[in-house]
Amino acid sequence: MRAWYCTREDVMSAPDFKESARNSRQIDRAIASATAAVADMCHREFSPGLATRYFSWPNLTYARPWRLWLDEFELLQVTSITTGGVLLDQSEYFLEPVNDPPFDRVEINLGSQASFTASTTFQRSIAITGLWGYSHNQESVASLVSPVTSTSTSIDVDNSGSDRGLMRPMLERTRTRLKRLPRRYLADGGFCRGEDIEWAHGEGIEVYCPPPNSRSGVDPFLPRSSDGPGVAAWRARMASEAGKAQYQARTICECIHARWRNWDLRQLTVRGIEKVRAVVLWYALTNNILQGHRLAKA
Repeated sequence: MRAWYCTREDVMSAPDFKESARNSRQIDRAIASATAAVADMCHREFSPGLATRYFSWPNLTYARPWRLWLDEFELLQVTSITTGGVLLDQSEYFLEPVNDPPFDRVEINLGSQASFTASTTFQRSIAITGLWGYSHNQESVASLVSPVTSTSTSIDVDNSGSDRGLMRPMLERTRTRLKRLPRRYLADGGFCRGEDIEWAHGEGIEVYCPPPNSRSGVDPFLPRSSDGPGVAAWRARMASEAGKAQYQARTICECIHARWRNWDLRQLTVRGIEKVRAVVLWYALTNNILQGHRLAKA
């Protein structure tokens, strides 16, 4: 769903509409239709969005082999570029035109040894992850007293003693419950494995979690020969300033842990996974009801 260029309140305040559920639905449909019409007429998306887009290897009859035209997609910031499964360093490409975004093409730095390559096929051999859109001008207007992110959407309990490798099962549980997957997923460093990150990449999910430190002292952000395209993009994402800034939002979830501890969730007095799960679900339900009440009053 694309972002709208005005709010329902803007439309209703202009002709002094009386608010009702029916009027609200009609206005929402009109705004969505007008937003789509503006985008189609101008041939561009004005609202920015984080995404990974795929391109075929440049055709010699259409462009130089070192120049990739982005066509209708306008690029504001790059998180990572992989070509033929190989991650390009920021010094190996240029975003053009040189002065200001949005950028309409990517060019290989001819002073480097890099090139656009294909693996088994030239189709979709180039993947670009970044912020797409026409502009990224932001103006802070307000902040929620109780963020929506202080709610629980999926919970499970096990007795393994480690949460490593549980990212994919939790995402699949979220998809079953919400009928969709998130575009971005922020997780604790010990929560995900390389296989989970590759799976999430294939599902169009950008994973944000810090890579574990290597015992040999190797920089954990450097690509490995065994990395797939998803893990390579994840390492580059977490090494970037944009990725680090995005991951800062994960600290909000620690509020739930502190809140439940203040509610005396310290030691369980029941036995068995099913009973423990029931206790945790009661805490989650209570938390979400209170958060919804705070948001309704905000």
